[in-house]
Amino acid sequence: MRFYRGKGLQDLDLFLIGPDRMKDIRMLELPGGRIGVFSRPQGDRGGRGTLGFTHVDRLQDLTARAIAEASLLRGQFQPEEWGGANEAHVLRGGRIGVLGHIARMDEAGKHYYPMVFAL
Repeated sequence: MRFYRGKGLQDLDLFLIGPDRMKDIRMLELPGGRIGVFSRPQGDRGGRGTLGFTHVDRLQDLTARAIAEASLLRGQFQPEEWGGANEAHVLRGGRIGVLGHIARMDEAGKHYYPMVFAL
């Protein structure tokens, strides 16, 4: 994924290229100005696709390596499932609410389901 920033659509500059082939990277501003980042590692570290979370002090501190090494959120999926974060919002009280998806495959094909949780 490629990430751009600027003051408007005509003024966007590339500031980050995420880890190779990683989908569903989501950022949000946390209370106090820190940046929260949800990742979706696959392969040896994340299987078919799991969730990770990290935070950095400033957007300038965010790197592909920081995203790739985000702490994994265990227990979100069964071994045969995968998924990711679609949106993340700071909730009252400072917790992070996440809207996401879970997917699985069977003989009829892929099936996607909504999920929601809070950190």
